[in-house]
Amino acid sequence: MKAITVSVASHNRLDYLQKALQSVVTQEWPALEILVVDDGSKEETRTWLKQWGEQHPQARVYFQAQSGVGEARRVGVELASFPIIVILDSDDLLADGALSRISKAFEADPELDLLYGDIESRRSDGATSVRSYRSWRSNRVMALATLILPRLPFKHSGSAYRKETALSVGNYDASLKKKIDIDFFLKFLTQGKKVRYLPGGPLVIFHMHGDSISRNRVAGLDSWRVILHRYGPRGPLGWAMKGVKYSGEIVKVLYEKLFVK
Repeated sequence: MKAITVSVASHNRLDYLQKALQSVVTQEWPALEILVVDDGSKEETRTWLKQWGEQHPQARVYFQAQSGVGEARRVGVELASFPIIVILDSDDLLADGALSRISKAFEADPELDLLYGDIESRRSDGATSVRSYRSWRSNRVMALATLILPRLPFKHSGSAYRKETALSVGNYDASLKKKIDIDFFLKFLTQGKKVRYLPGGPLVIFHMHGDSISRNRVAGLDSWRVILHRYGPRGPLGWAMKGVKYSGEIVKVLYEKLFVK
C-alpha cells in the first residue's frame, strides 16, 4: 500500500471545493494526506478551510498570498509528506476507488514516474460523458501529440507522480500564468521519465462550467508561446506548429462560447 498525498490548489469556488475534498475523504484510504494550498481566497473560503482542516486529522491546509495556481502547485509538491502525489483540481471529484487503483499501479511498477487516466465530464445541464485517453509508443510521440493535437493526450487532474521525480525535473514553473500542467507533463516526457496511462475507468469527474480554468484559453496563448519555444522545433516547422496551435485554441474559444454553458 502506497502512502499518498492528494494535493489541491484552491482559490475561492467554495461550493466546488467542498465537494472535491469530500470526494477525497470518502476514498477511505488509510495512508492518506489531504494537502490544500489556498492561493489567497476570500475570507469565507479561508474560514471554512481552517475549520475543515481542524476536523480532519489527515488534512493539512497551507495559506499563501495570491500568487497563482503555478505557485500553489509548486508549493504543494514541496510540502507533500508522502512519496506519491495525486493532483485534484478544486472543482473536480476523485472517482470512487481512484486512490486504490493508483496505489496498485505504483506498487506494480517501481520505475513508474507519472500516471494519468480517463475522466468523466459533467456539464452544468447534467449531461455526462467519459473522455478516454490512451497509451503512446514513446515519450517523444506523446510530447509531439501534446504540442500539436487539438485535444491534450492527458488530464492533469487525477494524475499521480512521484514527489522525488517531480523535484528532479524542476517542479511546476510558477512563472507561467496558464498551461502549467502542460509544461509539467512535458518535463517528464522530455527528460526520459516513465509515463503510463491507467485504463479501467475514470479517475476524476471533471466539471465543465463558465469559471473553469481550462476554458480561459485566450489568456493561455502566451503560455503556449513559451511552451512551444521550450519544447517545439525551431525554424519554419516551429512557426507552422504555433499557427496550428493558436488556430485550434481560437476555434475552441468560439465553440465553448456558443455551445458550452
